[in-house]
Amino acid sequence: FADMLQQFLDRSHGLYKFVSQYESVYAEFIRAAGLISFSDITQQLADRASEANNLEALNWRAQVAYRIDQNFDHWLLDEFQDTSRTQWSILRAFVDEVLMDDAAQRSFFYVGDTKQAIYSWRGGDAELFREIYDHYQPAIKEAAPLVDSWRSTEPVIELVNQVFSAIGPIAATLKLPKETVQKWELGWNTHEVAQPIRDRIGYAAWCTVSKDPNDDTSPQHLEILRILKETEPLKHNKECALLLRQNKQVAQLATLLQSEGIPVAVEGKTNPCTDNFFGSAVLAGLRAVAHPADTLSATIAKGFSANIGWELEDIDAFRIETLKSIADHGYAKTIQHWIELADFGAHEAFISGRADALMAAAEAFDAKAGSSEGIDSFIAAIEAIQAQEAGAKGVIRIMTVHQSKGLGFDMVIVSGLDGSSPSRISDELALGPDKHNPQWGMLLPRKDIADADPLMQAQVERIQAEAKTNELCSAYVALTRAKQALYIISDELNEKATSTHFGRHLMLSLENGWTRGDSDWFKS
Repeated sequence: FADMLQQFLDRSHGLYKFVSQYESVYAEFIRAAGLISFSDITQQLADRASEANNLEALNWRAQVAYRIDQNFDHWLLDEFQDTSRTQWSILRAFVDEVLMDDAAQRSFFYVGDTKQAIYSWRGGDAELFREIYDHYQPAIKEAAPLVDSWRSTEPVIELVNQVFSAIGPIAATLKLPKETVQKWELGWNTHEVAQPIRDRIGYAAWCTVSKDPNDDTSPQHLEILRILKETEPLKHNKECALLLRQNKQVAQLATLLQSEGIPVAVEGKTNPCTDNFFGSAVLAGLRAVAHPADTLSATIAKGFSANIGWELEDIDAFRIETLKSIADHGYAKTIQHWIELADFGAHEAFISGRADALMAAAEAFDAKAGSSEGIDSFIAAIEAIQAQEAGAKGVIRIMTVHQSKGLGFDMVIVSGLDGSSPSRISDELALGPDKHNPQWGMLLPRKDIADADPLMQAQVERIQAEAKTNELCSAYVALTRAKQALYIISDELNEKATSTHFGRHLMLSLENGWTRGDSDWFKS
């Protein structure tokens, strides 16, 4: 154990020296030249705001007030659970002045939901919420909790209450740390539906699926496909979002739905040239042209309904015609001809927009590189395109749970929450004795080594508790995005299952096949 610990101490010390040298060089050559990042702005403001010299701090606040040409009397901070300690150290300088004003003409109000604290990985610290309240007592008064949901229907709220209201009795089975349970119960209040929307038709269901040994496709993704075909949200003018845990799952699901002709938009950075069946057909066709031995690409190209009129039945003739067209007219003109021949079917509006994006990219490539560039170079250029896309209309929106934060949709399908989160402790950074004001830091060894030392064991327990809390918060965010209908999908578990992921949480909270509301809600 001693030898192993010494190795981690040496590595930690080396990492500290490296980062210190990097910071010194960065400050000299980057910040000194006037080049700063958003995090630099926050950190430098925090450093000034927390200076011990009161006179300097007062002068700094006066300068800031002058720069923004305003002295604020009222501070209202929303989504406070996502505030970082660095951000708060800046705000605190101003809030202190407000709360020390005996005239009671100024105010400070902050609101948030610690159950939605899913941004700890970028500095958000939900513990600040209660700490600030305790610190400023009795100057701060606690308002009544906001328990009314103005978003979700009765069936959705019933599911949320049943899953999250009583985690104490199942905590031992799920191996939830005591700290996680205490934090959750402190922030929990039973939800209610706001009176004006209580009569709205809604639906909620928990679906379990099992793996087909003869099918490599994710059974949860196949269940999503089944639900979409049954409800036809786009046909019924219902805004629909599919929420998953990981970007890899998002990409796999998007590919499946596109192959079924369902228009989708992947939230965040996406490639409008390749995230649809027409773009996929074009690239597969071009690969088949560039590589005669690539029979797989030829088969894929033939499999898309959009290629009607491309005459792919005679692949050799198609190859010759395409190469001649690219040489004579370029990629854009060639693809334009394919667009004119294509049949987009029921998804005309969405795919036409995607075809326009592909055309624009091809025109840009022709203008820069010309048709003399090989097909492989063109495909690589198209696949490298990334665009920020949000709020797409007339499509099924696919995103991670983190991307759904703050949004609401008529219909939400949640999948993948039963995936096991990584439990690796080795190389996690432990800060002590207090992580909020660290005096030392070290990389942790693997758990069996760390458990041999009380101090490191406490750090391991803290990290594990934070991970479980984050898992609960992510699930809560996912299950509260639905306005009218919510579907949760997880893998089927037998009664002897020992898993501790959220799928097991659902099994312990809901009876098998749990549903509430009107299954034909989408017709309303």
